[in-house]
Amino acid sequence: RQMCIRDRAIYLALYGFAFDAVRGTMTLAADKSGFYVWNTPSGWGTLEIGKGKNGVVELSATRGKLKLKGLRLCGIKADAFKVKAAGRNVKCECSEERDGTGLAFSRAVILKPGDKLTVTL
Repeated sequence: RQMCIRDRAIYLALYGFAFDAVRGTMTLAADKSGFYVWNTPSGWGTLEIGKGKNGVVELSATRGKLKLKGLRLCGIKADAFKVKAAGRNVKCECSEERDGTGLAFSRAVILKPGDKLTVTL
């Protein structure tokens, strides 16, 4: 059975996913470990959130593309993260937010099928 758009929106909201296409930012409830599917108007892929010391968040593109200028990681407060996209280091600025941490990338990251964005503490 295929999910209707309403069901898909509820599923995405349950794990704290939001995408702002105008700003190019994705919001994730990074304190909810698990394996999820994300989708935007331009593509879809998977998201794996792991708990532990490194707090790894791995975003993979499966179809289409994803252009990101930043991430909001709800539930995690830290002043430094290591970010890699398609195997390359990504410079970013961290900002403390009420419910977590914001990451602003120095340049937009574009993920194409097979690419991964990895964030570690």
